[in-house]
Amino acid sequence: MAAIGFSDLQPDLMAKIHDNLCFLDRLAFAATLSAPSRNALKPEPPWLLLPGDTPDTARVFSLADRRSATVRAPDPAMRDHVIIGSSGGWLVTADERGRMRLANPVTGEQGDLPAITTIPFLNATPGGHHFVLTMEPFVQIRYRGELESWPLSPHPYGTFTHTAGDMRRWFYRKVVLSASPRPGDYAAMLLLDNYFGAPAFATAEDGRWRIAPSRDGVEDAIHHKGKFFSVTYTGTVEAWERDGVHGEFTSKVVTTRMPKGRDHRQFSKYLAVAPDGRLMIVLKNAKGVKKDLFELQVFVEKTRRWEAAEDIGDLAIFVGINSSLCVSTTKHPELKAGCVYYTDDKIGKASLRRDAKWSSWHLHGDDDSNRNVAVYSLKDGTAESIPELGEHLSWPPPAWTGFSDLPPELMGQIHGRLSFLDRLAFAAASSAASRDAFKPEPPWLVIPGDTPDTARIFSLADRRFATVRAPGPAMCDNVIIGSSGGWIVTADERGRMHLANPVTGEQGDLPAITTIPFINSTPGGHHFVIDMELFDELESCTYPYGTVTHIAADEMCLCFYRKVVLSTSSRPGDYAAMLLLDNYYGTPAFATAEDGRWSVVPSRDDVEDAIHHKGKFLSVTYTGIVEAWERDGVSGEFTSNVVTTRMADSGDHRKCSKYLAAAPDGRLMIVLKNTKGMNQNHFKVQVFDEKTKRWEAAEDIGDLALLVGINSSLCVSTAKHTELNAGCVYYTDDDMWEASMQRYFWCSNRKTNVGVYSLKDGKVMSIPGLGDHLCWPPPAWFTPSFPRWY
Repeated sequence: MAAIGFSDLQPDLMAKIHDNLCFLDRLAFAATLSAPSRNALKPEPPWLLLPGDTPDTARVFSLADRRSATVRAPDPAMRDHVIIGSSGGWLVTADERGRMRLANPVTGEQGDLPAITTIPFLNATPGGHHFVLTMEPFVQIRYRGELESWPLSPHPYGTFTHTAGDMRRWFYRKVVLSASPRPGDYAAMLLLDNYFGAPAFATAEDGRWRIAPSRDGVEDAIHHKGKFFSVTYTGTVEAWERDGVHGEFTSKVVTTRMPKGRDHRQFSKYLAVAPDGRLMIVLKNAKGVKKDLFELQVFVEKTRRWEAAEDIGDLAIFVGINSSLCVSTTKHPELKAGCVYYTDDKIGKASLRRDAKWSSWHLHGDDDSNRNVAVYSLKDGTAESIPELGEHLSWPPPAWTGFSDLPPELMGQIHGRLSFLDRLAFAAASSAASRDAFKPEPPWLVIPGDTPDTARIFSLADRRFATVRAPGPAMCDNVIIGSSGGWIVTADERGRMHLANPVTGEQGDLPAITTIPFINSTPGGHHFVIDMELFDELESCTYPYGTVTHIAADEMCLCFYRKVVLSTSSRPGDYAAMLLLDNYYGTPAFATAEDGRWSVVPSRDDVEDAIHHKGKFLSVTYTGIVEAWERDGVSGEFTSNVVTTRMADSGDHRKCSKYLAAAPDGRLMIVLKNTKGMNQNHFKVQVFDEKTKRWEAAEDIGDLALLVGINSSLCVSTAKHTELNAGCVYYTDDDMWEASMQRYFWCSNRKTNVGVYSLKDGKVMSIPGLGDHLCWPPPAWFTPSFPRWY
């Protein structure tokens, strides 16, 4: 009987799956992966989000595949809205009523940013068709009370009015989001159009926009290393931080001023950060309607100066009205090194082109698509289109975007709607943060299938079966004798022990049992011969049945192997294992991937059961003492020290079995099973009290349930696993020899050998929906085992 788990899919396998998907499927696939798995994937370059042919659709274009696809535009946050910001997979959009929203294009999740009228001196007219800004308090804040600093005349007394539809054209410039934003958890920096120049900040906690002082005005901004960074119209970079008491954002200068800050009426500045952390400013000079020229300035920390850079090595830069970013073309080989990928950043003019098809823009052949997305070579000074992109609508303006993890709460909703096999696959591919939102899976049960190459699994949560493939050779008709962290240990009919991951099918071998010096196999490998004299010397005792013991290879799992306990996060090439031998031999053996052999170690009282807990192997002897085992860093040998007193009534091991477990709060527990008759089991639980250093009987274990079997024991919370009965022991038949005999002799191979014992009532209950099943190989508990669930 076994308690086994499934761990994360192997990164290299995930990468193979990922590479064979189409680009939309790659997005959905990568969105669910944990960080180690994503590291193995081929990185996705930024995508381009384009208007669809209808208001309720959008087009996404993949630079990797040079293909586009039509997707649904979630309503209301993306239907005919203009994108004015993006970060961490979230977009900020503005509608024709001047409202700003958060939207996740992958999940369709949406949320509202604070209304612009939370600025005290900006109000909406009745009906909301216009917004009126009172200029004097605005300028007071921007210039810290020095109205004479306003560069235009006349002085800004009175009001400034925009229609609601014009807010996204001539008032909002860009919204920059903090890292990993989502509705209810964000910080946002709103850049106003150059006539107004000042930034405004909002947080989910504060729920309103606050104008912040900026004498030189903010032209562009990014979020980097936990801070907002901005570049002024005069070419200085500032870092912004929030006051923890008042909630106000203030800035400090972090670079010198860029020489020739350039006239913002001809030059646009974009702030970006290279992968190595260098600050960069991209200057775009729109010399003519159809021709854009770009220059690049890089800030050198050593000299504290900005320097022109015509060659940026293996980097590519993306700029547009909604975001700026710099990426490596080594990681993104589909991109051209030393180039600027740009989109049209004039929202107002794009709107005018849409509304005036027969205006001078249209008459000069500048309606839209050939000029609003292009690639500029810094070295050659030439601009090229992206041929596969083709013609497209220019309103709403195109925007670069990338996509990040699905929000954990959404992952939880998806997970909860899946069938139990799909829940396992989904969780195996999810990050730890996402799994926190999942409803925890109670242990499952693996039962022999009707053929040697299949197995049946039973979900306690769904009360349902499913048939799955049993990957050979590690699982086909093999007996499970251990498990940990998603890996199981099996023993085959040749006496070999294997590691297997039931999710990925990955397999590996544990060291051969013949690496123990006094165990040899006969020619052909059908039997094993144990030199008992050498074994006696190690154990300092004498066995009464001769000097040599012969065991058939297919009986090693019946009368020699008892259990294998694995260290945490084991896998082939990286494990430590503790092999418990049958009670006739009693002693344990240890192996590590590094050492590659089994070493038998002394144990005067012998080891009946063991677990791996908090980085150590813990075992309980037949006499009821718990020991901790540690490996010597020099010799590599494992030695033990006693960590508990002896249990008062340890019972006769011929009639009573002991299982060691650890409660979620760390308390050590021993489950005693007394077999009163062929079909009747009786259980007791002892809990070790750290204060009194004594074992105490516990009829009531609160909201806990224990699961015991021949290969592992575990204790789980029924508050987290509501499908389990509190105060109960879930057990499987742990007599390997009897289970083996049942298939050949006195009774049917089909029976119910799994039950639930109530510690309070002393009653045994069956598990609804389980019914009769094959008993060989013996049934086994397993739990989808993912970090941070317990």
